[in-house]
Amino acid sequence: MMRRTRLGAPLAFMLLAAACTSAATPVPTPVPSSPAASSASPAPSPSPAVSALPSPTPPAATVIDPVLVLRADAIGDVVAGRVPGLSIYQDGTVLLRGDPGPVVARLTPEGLSTLMEETIASPAVSGGDIGPAPDYAAGFTWYFIAIRDLDRLIERSVANAAPADRKAEADAVIALVDRLLGLETWLPEAAWVVAPAVAEPWVPARYLLKVTDWGYTGDLALPVDLIDIEWPLAEALLAFGEPFDIGSSPDDVGAPGSAVVAW
Repeated sequence: MMRRTRLGAPLAFMLLAAACTSAATPVPTPVPSSPAASSASPAPSPSPAVSALPSPTPPAATVIDPVLVLRADAIGDVVAGRVPGLSIYQDGTVLLRGDPGPVVARLTPEGLSTLMEETIASPAVSGGDIGPAPDYAAGFTWYFIAIRDLDRLIERSVANAAPADRKAEADAVIALVDRLLGLETWLPEAAWVVAPAVAEPWVPARYLLKVTDWGYTGDLALPVDLIDIEWPLAEALLAFGEPFDIGSSPDDVGAPGSAVVAW
């Protein structure tokens, strides 16, 4: 059984208007026949022609090497999907969470090498995850780090509410993550090809639109039918992309009761 879902999120549209002109009709020169006629206002001059504005060109997608070498982030215990605080790739690309959106800086090969060597040498990257203390019942923050060592990616996450016997170990990881998130404050200027202060906006190469119906009850989570989704655009949703596999886990991009379109 499929359900009809209305996509009610407001969409913003930018319309580019092209100016248009018409040929001006010649205006005969008035011949005054009396003092009253000579005091009349002169006829207006025709407006100059205005060229039509060119159509806007969409920005090209940001080119990033797909091999991740370093990532650091700090997130609350309840958080929606978003871009990590810092992601560094094999080609020296640095993807940073910005306002209003992610930005892209770039490291020199020497700068990337220095950063990787310093980070991998830290004892904080080794060891297991550390969660909050069992008796802790308030909000907390997860600190996450991932670094590539040859062909493997070492990952570690700790909570800032760790048990007393592991607090010093967790604090060392937190300090390392905080240092990496503030990379632009201590890495030398010579280490950057494009510094964070002049970073360009990130333009993704792919987009996902997720539609979730929270109207189901209990364990009933029927899939959303993409064909039946109503939204403000004239073209159907599937005209913009292809259905994306929603996966089988609630942690996947499409949880039960959801549908995802990719383009």
